[in-house]
Amino acid sequence: AAAFLCVFAVIGMALFQGRLGYCTAATTPNLAQCSGNSAVPSPVGGVLYLPQAWLVPEYHFESFGRAVLSLFTVGTLKYGDLVNTCTSMTSPDTQPSPGASTWHAAFFVVFIVIGAFFVMNLFVAFIIDGYNILARQQSKEIKERLQYRRYLALIRELSPVNQREPPQNVLSTFVRQDIVQNRPFVVVQFLVVILIAGFQASWDVEQSANLDAFTDQALLIVIILEALLIMVAFGPRDFFQDHWNRLDALIIVGALGATATNLSISVTLSRTFVCLRILKIIKFVPPLRRLFTLLLEELVQYANIIMVMFVVFFVYAIVMNSYLGTLREGFLRVGSPLANWPSSRPNFKLVGNTVFTLLMILQGDEWHHIMHDAMVQPPFCTERGEGLEYGDCGMGFGSSWLLFGSFKLIADYMLVNLFI
Repeated sequence: AAAFLCVFAVIGMALFQGRLGYCTAATTPNLAQCSGNSAVPSPVGGVLYLPQAWLVPEYHFESFGRAVLSLFTVGTLKYGDLVNTCTSMTSPDTQPSPGASTWHAAFFVVFIVIGAFFVMNLFVAFIIDGYNILARQQSKEIKERLQYRRYLALIRELSPVNQREPPQNVLSTFVRQDIVQNRPFVVVQFLVVILIAGFQASWDVEQSANLDAFTDQALLIVIILEALLIMVAFGPRDFFQDHWNRLDALIIVGALGATATNLSISVTLSRTFVCLRILKIIKFVPPLRRLFTLLLEELVQYANIIMVMFVVFFVYAIVMNSYLGTLREGFLRVGSPLANWPSSRPNFKLVGNTVFTLLMILQGDEWHHIMHDAMVQPPFCTERGEGLEYGDCGMGFGSSWLLFGSFKLIADYMLVNLFI
């Protein structure tokens, strides 16, 4: 993967080096004339005179390191800005023109197809294959333990001590034989689950609150009646031995308790408990039941991955908070996500905020722009010096690339794919 990246970086330098610059004044044709001031209309009327400067985009091919970083970003499918820049280039030191070199898009198409869809997935496959070898060794032990536990549970269930006859009175016998153990009762249980799902899916915040309360109470009454019938048929002890009956009991107690509190969120809380009944669809659909059982058996493996991911997040959050906690936000790029989000914007000021920012980076949400902001250096920021408790500069090109790139590689390409 590294060799492939380096080869394309060299090719990219041959194609684009020295040709991606642009003048801040769009009407200036080339580098030689990009000096002095340019007149632009003022939003409040009149004319503003702004200095002209010849710049290069955030991601470019002016050096080998920058080329590798740019292609790594493209490999994470953040390629829009760079492709637009490269397909707009003209001759060296000349102002770009949109669509002037559209054929250069072929370079990125080839790189994405081979690099992002093949080489990176091959890298991920090696990681997953190694993990699966270790997981199979542990899985064998885990399955043996689960089988042993199931064996013990079956012995306890079938032992004479735990075998109790259901109530034999007339009412219990009638309810058990003529209602609960008949197929129509199971169908009604399934329909209740479907009704709950349907009502919740069609819920509208603007509809009548009285209608919402009536619907929730009606569904809760049906659940209570079902539970009472099963309890009368088999007795309280046998009722609570079934996991799904325990879920019904939890729903009933929780919904009734929420209603009795008479708080502003009572209706919402009660509806939340009633919604838990939708889980019972697993009982009636065998494929879902098998999948749910498989997920429960794999929880140990998932827990291990989550613990490793927690450690990775915590370490990177501490490091980024230490080095970037006072970072000058969003200075290098107009429209930077660090600058334009007035509320809950990503930053590194607190460890909690840093974790939130890392989650954004993990999801690929404009992570390359956040990394670019972290590269800010003087004269675009103030270094920590005599008389200053702290500065607002970033980590520079190399350190930022190493920190953000390694996190993206470890968290995204390794740990997240292990869940699959």
